[in-house]
Amino acid sequence: RIGDEPFLEKDASSCVLTAYRMPVELDYTAIHDGLKRSGFDKYAGQGGLEKEMFRQTNMGDITRYDIGRLLAAIETVFKR
Repeated sequence: RIGDEPFLEKDASSCVLTAYRMPVELDYTAIHDGLKRSGFDKYAGQGGLEKEMFRQTNMGDITRYDIGRLLAAIETVFKR
């Protein structure tokens, strides 16, 4: 719905870190700063991948409420 696209195939993904392709209309700074305002951190791709992808950690005591807040924040940032 928001246009996010995984960077890796499902079988190659980690259970604690998910990588997503950078949307064409946004850059890492826009994603990072927009989500930081809602209390979420994102991590840039490393090395030559910094302009192609961003990463989201999936660790800790995460509740459905937390996921809902994250999805709402992502939807807001991606619809800019």
